[in-house]
Amino acid sequence: MSIATAEIRRRAIDAYKMGKGSQADIASSYRVDLRAFQRGLSRLNETGQTAPRPRGHRQALYSGKQLKALPGGCKSLEKAVDPTRWPNLIQVALSLLMNPGRKRI
Repeated sequence: MSIATAEIRRRAIDAYKMGKGSQADIASSYRVDLRAFQRGLSRLNETGQTAPRPRGHRQALYSGKQLKALPGGCKSLEKAVDPTRWPNLIQVALSLLMNPGRKRI
C-alpha cells in the first residue's frame, strides 16, 4: 500500500472516532495499512498530530559553520575517515568475530 495522504489519515481517524467500525474495517475501507492506522491513532493520542514521523536519515552531527570551526576544518574530518582503510578494518572486524578468543593487535 502507498503512503496515505494527510487528508485520508484525518478522514480515517474521524471515522473511527465516530464509531463507524473497527480499526481493521476502517483501515481497509480507506486503503490504509492496519498497523500504520494504529500508529496514527497512537501518535494522535500522544502528540495531537496525525502526520507520520519524518522519514530519512538522522540529522548531521555538525552544521556547515560548526564544521568550519573544527581544527583543520573539513580536511581534518576527511583524514579521520579514510575510505581506503575500510577493507582492512572490515577484515580485522571479521577476523575478531570469527576468532573471539584470539587477541589481535
